[in-house]
Amino acid sequence: MAKPSGPVVMNCRPGDLLGSKAVSRVALGARWQIPSVFCADIDLPALGASLVVEVRTRAGRAPEITEAQLRWHDLTKGPGLTPTTWRAVRLGEALDLALQAARGVREDLGGGLFRLPGSPPGMFYGGATAAPRRGVPIDDAHLRRIAEMYRDLVTAGSRAPTQDIAEALNYSRSTVGRWLVEARRRGLLGPAVGTRAGVAPKPRRRGSR
Repeated sequence: MAKPSGPVVMNCRPGDLLGSKAVSRVALGARWQIPSVFCADIDLPALGASLVVEVRTRAGRAPEITEAQLRWHDLTKGPGLTPTTWRAVRLGEALDLALQAARGVREDLGGGLFRLPGSPPGMFYGGATAAPRRGVPIDDAHLRRIAEMYRDLVTAGSRAPTQDIAEALNYSRSTVGRWLVEARRRGLLGPAVGTRAGVAPKPRRRGSR
């Protein structure tokens, strides 16, 4: 069988940015994180070919290979794609190597959220605890977490913090918007600044300096 080695992690399509929020990140194991989707080019010297795989992690599922392509180093010598050729490819080992090459450490923030070391304070990944269902009271802890995310994003210069939270937590913008309205109503987040994203400063008391 062809033993894979030396994977090179790369973008799957033009415009993908593995180090940004254009491609999300998901937690892997106790301390790692990986892109939610990435490609890896893995050398198969025994076959004289390379294996290009797309690795995708979907909600509630383990990372898996969703696309695979064999590329011969020398087209004049390649045996062509046959069932025998594919049986010689160790996809399980290829997936393990791809994950090892793509993974990086993460800094856990609690509530299922994490950030990349050295990333701006408003950039985070992962998912919070299960979203409150309609008709079920939302506890202060959940709203406080959302409010903290919102303030961090505004401080970091985000022009669309509500949308950024929705993308990071994989919820709709309208759901996050309802949470923010409720957080403001409970005093966990300051009032909005007109129609702009932000939090109005607290009024100063008379006589205070």
